[in-house]
Amino acid sequence: MSDIPAVPEGLDERGARLWASVHEQHPGLTDPEREVVLEACRVADRLERLDAICRVSEPVIETDKGGLIAHPAFAESRQQQNLLKQLVASLRLPDPASGKRPQSRPARGVQAPKGAGSVSSLDRMRQRASGA
Repeated sequence: MSDIPAVPEGLDERGARLWASVHEQHPGLTDPEREVVLEACRVADRLERLDAICRVSEPVIETDKGGLIAHPAFAESRQQQNLLKQLVASLRLPDPASGKRPQSRPARGVQAPKGAGSVSSLDRMRQRASGA
């Protein structure tokens, strides 16, 4: 069994479990990867604290003016869940069974159409209509 780095100070139970689990399944992480794991562990601890608040709170609260809004802890919990997912995905850790890393995907955004070249679709339509 490989040596698991000591759990960093400041991590609570959930973060410490995540730290140990990641390092046990994926030994030899680089320093930048360990930093991402540490941040993911902090987020996991934060989620645990938010969950404790959510368990004893109503999801909707009344404002001073009588309006209803979502409880901030529920909204923040959702944001932290998304952050944790993004941090773990950014590590691209290999699957323990197959050893394969997840496929790297390009950033979302406007992409040039495949095979577009310098001829627009309107120009292609005109060429077809003229029989050329």
